[in-house]
Amino acid sequence: MFDPVGGDYVDVLAQATSFEGTIFLYGMLSGTPTPYPISGIGSGVALSFYLLTQSKIPERVERMKHYIYDQLADGHSSARWTMCFGSKRL
Repeated sequence: MFDPVGGDYVDVLAQATSFEGTIFLYGMLSGTPTPYPISGIGSGVALSFYLLTQSKIPERVERMKHYIYDQLADGHSSARWTMCFGSKRL
């Protein structure tokens, strides 16, 4: 799960995250602190943060790209894009 907003809604996202899934927080658009999603503890949900500075190290960027591409290629992950309003699949 990728979340650019953060804030209290992360707890709701944890409820929708698969067993032992990860929520990647890459923004703080809510403007409020983001608590650890308590509802995800029982299902092993992890919360991971992405910082822009992580993309300034070329070797790290290549590792990230390979990881994502490999996950998509072997079917472990799938790319899903939704619209903010209506949650329609594109």
